Amino acid sequence: MKRTQTARVRKALEYVKRRLKLDLEFVVQPGEVHDQFGLLDIERSDRGTEDRKVWIVSYDPELVSQESLAALRRHAFHEVLHALTWPLFDEAEAAIRRVPDSTLRKELMDRSIDARENVVYELERKIGPLCFPSLPWVDP
Repeated sequence: MKRTQTARVRKALEYVKRRLKLDLEFVVQPGEVHDQFGLLDIERSDRGTEDRKVWIVSYDPELVSQESLAALRRHAFHEVLHALTWPLFDEAEAAIRRVPDSTLRKELMDRSIDARENVVYELERKIGPLCFPSLPWVDP
């Protein structure tokens, strides 16, 4: 089952990549049982500066198996938006880490994480239907 779901997630990511003409690469793998958060999750490859365009996408096989390909494409678009906005938030978080007051630093980091997700959701809702008009954009 995991092999089939890996192929489905790859297919959804390739669709988004092709439609948006992106030069990103994705390594797709099933998430660890206790580490996977939600349907899809994206993170840097952590292989150095030469791989800034390589991302690791993990997924929950059980949840992915219940999604249509169109829904997976929408989720893939959401994760791609995270990848595209990541450098901006890296810079903000680097500045926050320099704040000497630990309480203020924690508050600013929490706010940055919330802002990151809000920016991605806003981009998804505003430009998603323009880029991918055939995908389901109404939440159940």
